[in-house]
Amino acid sequence: GQMANYSMLSINKLIERGSKDVDIMGSVWVYGALDMRLINMGEETTGEEIPAHQNWVALSELSKRNKIPLLGCMDCGSGISHAFCDMEFISSPCNLGAAADPELNYKVGVAKAKSLKCAGSKWLWGPEEDLPSRRSSIALGRKYSDDPDLVIKLAEAEINGIQSQGVASTVKHFPGDDELEYRDSHVSETMYHLSMDEWRARQGRVFKAAIDSGVY
Repeated sequence: GQMANYSMLSINKLIERGSKDVDIMGSVWVYGALDMRLINMGEETTGEEIPAHQNWVALSELSKRNKIPLLGCMDCGSGISHAFCDMEFISSPCNLGAAADPELNYKVGVAKAKSLKCAGSKWLWGPEEDLPSRRSSIALGRKYSDDPDLVIKLAEAEINGIQSQGVASTVKHFPGDDELEYRDSHVSETMYHLSMDEWRARQGRVFKAAIDSGVY
């Protein structure tokens, strides 16, 4: 299927026409990515700010036209205030790493899951469990810590908080970066320079702990 970049206006057009533009990719129904703006989402012609409930309504209407309901998915590193005008900033991963309090991470996971459900989403793309590379600009503000043991404790607590609300959590970004990598994997291929034994000793065991703890 062809992934299209639909804004809220395009979603409303889809609802009017039915689901003929909704393609099947493997076993997942896809209608495309929402048009995210730097601050929040806007209707493409007027710039109108979009509340989370409007997205919930759009997903619900589209799901009614499919045998398999849509599964809404979102990034939520620090909340979803970047996407919806009525949502709040929650906390950045680096702040949580500095606090080093698993109980706080659990509460943050609950808050993130509840915010996603306001927008009709049941799958959270996070938390980020890759260890930071000091050469990588995309690591700034997005990672808990470079201490694998601390990351394991905080991530497990946040995952449990997220999934206690019926929202699926994700372990990302596998397999992680190393200290030699400076490229942004969003826009180019990257390389992991260490041996498997070195990877298993640090980054690998972080991912394994999350899988063993029951991340969806």
